[in-house]
Amino acid sequence: MDGFPQGKPHKTTKPYLDKWERYLYYKVESEEREEPAAMAERITSRTNPLMAHIRRLASSRSHRCEAGEYLGDGVKLLEEAVRWGAPLTAVVYTPGTALPSLPPEVRQVEVPADVMRSVSPMEAPQGALFVARTPSLEPPGTLCGRRYLALEGVQDPGNVGTILRTADAYGADGLFLLPGCADLFNPKTVRSSMGAVFRLPAWSCGLRRLRELAEGAGIPVVKTMMGISIMPTDHPLNMGMIGAHGNHCANKALAKSDLLIMVGTRAADRAIIQPDEIQRRMATIHIDVDPAEIGKNMQAAVPLVGDVKVILRQILDLGVDAPDCTEWR
Repeated sequence: MDGFPQGKPHKTTKPYLDKWERYLYYKVESEEREEPAAMAERITSRTNPLMAHIRRLASSRSHRCEAGEYLGDGVKLLEEAVRWGAPLTAVVYTPGTALPSLPPEVRQVEVPADVMRSVSPMEAPQGALFVARTPSLEPPGTLCGRRYLALEGVQDPGNVGTILRTADAYGADGLFLLPGCADLFNPKTVRSSMGAVFRLPAWSCGLRRLRELAEGAGIPVVKTMMGISIMPTDHPLNMGMIGAHGNHCANKALAKSDLLIMVGTRAADRAIIQPDEIQRRMATIHIDVDPAEIGKNMQAAVPLVGDVKVILRQILDLGVDAPDCTEWR
């Protein structure tokens, strides 16, 4: 041991020994002492601005979007958030609740049980709530993984969270939420994900890119019932709904096309009355995230399997010259 006298102790080594023992005691005591926890606030008023903010995070999707924050509840979920590095901003807890070690920048607030009941989204509060910053839901330009799941029209927050948890357990690389799905950061979604919301990347996808493509290339758009809202009815490129219950203009536009681009549609017989004739007369491009849907009712000359938003962005990046569509309008 460097600096410590070796050999059999004798009277001249006692001062060194005492000095070394004091040094060891000080060193061990210093290493075992943890950094002091951040000083906790105490709030007793239900009308406090932070309490009002938490109530709105629990009940309002629009407020979550505007604030860029979401709410989670329970110590177990808080532990998962800390473990996976969720960007926490505040933790609210009742006296006696054992919290995990929190980053020093996280605001810690102790509240009485009655105040916790007034802000918690659960009927039986679990002793702790936490607020975290919402990550970006903008999909990446390219996907490097192999397994992705897309949800459409799953409106129950608990179901979205359960599916997120299941996808994470099966090794999915990410989750796409299409229009009609519940908010990924609804407290019920966060709770039912059991921590998967902190681990598995998830993105929200709309059909904005489809409109960009149509406007950039001047392509008229016809719609099925499921896609009736993708373009305003007064848009100059909107031709209306096709099919037996559609309008004459849309069906005629479809019949006279040189190229048909099908985005997320099955080409069902109620929408396309004579698929064989259309397939014979024009080129078709079919885009869908599910390969089983491509070619189910009508073969496509160019099948494209993948996320619609990514594929349309790649098409836009290639550059598409706008043709003269005067006769269509």
